[in-house]
Amino acid sequence: MSYYKEAQSGGGGLTEVSTDATLTGNGTSGDPLSVVDNYLETVAVDGITITGDGTVADPLVAVGGGGGGVLSAARFVVAGVPPFPVPTTGFIATDTFGSVVFNTGTDFDFNSGGVRFLNDGLYKITLQLTVYKPLNNARRLVQVKGGLTSVFGGAFVVSTFDSTDYQANTEGYDTVNLEFLVQAVVNDTYFIKYEVSGTAYSLPEYEIADFEQVSYLNVERLA
Repeated sequence: MSYYKEAQSGGGGLTEVSTDATLTGNGTSGDPLSVVDNYLETVAVDGITITGDGTVADPLVAVGGGGGGVLSAARFVVAGVPPFPVPTTGFIATDTFGSVVFNTGTDFDFNSGGVRFLNDGLYKITLQLTVYKPLNNARRLVQVKGGLTSVFGGAFVVSTFDSTDYQANTEGYDTVNLEFLVQAVVNDTYFIKYEVSGTAYSLPEYEIADFEQVSYLNVERLA
């Protein structure tokens, strides 16, 4: 598998032109396709918009760069993760702690503890985790690291970090967000991992917040 942390954009263009006419140009806005004589029979495209009728006066032009878009998508919402002390390291099994809100295609499932890709392709994973810090009477530093692993219980493949210094007699929430592009092959699986550190606290009162879908994993197939 290979993966990227920067957004990638898909391309698109003409895939087939059938004609008994003579064509000039390459189909771009700078050099549009033009029919020198006779007429076009068919034009096949891969999702782009074509303007014009193929005549010299109104040539064919590909609009918008073509391609792109989301082929399928799913959303998993985290819920029911047991409270924990600090420091702690945890893994959120998708077949135990949460539910699939929607799944528009057949490209992924969440039945093996993480998001598993069922087809080769380019995917974007968006993860948000929100940690609740309880009210206590001392100043506390809370450091939250969240991300993805390729093996349940393993090291981070990608992660993000947030830190808050809470004054005494306060409570609050710390949220981490990341987006991750991966060129996946069939059965590649990614798992949710979190680490909460900072000021030690022995009582299991910190939580992965689950109200109003504040902790979730979205996945989209882009290509």
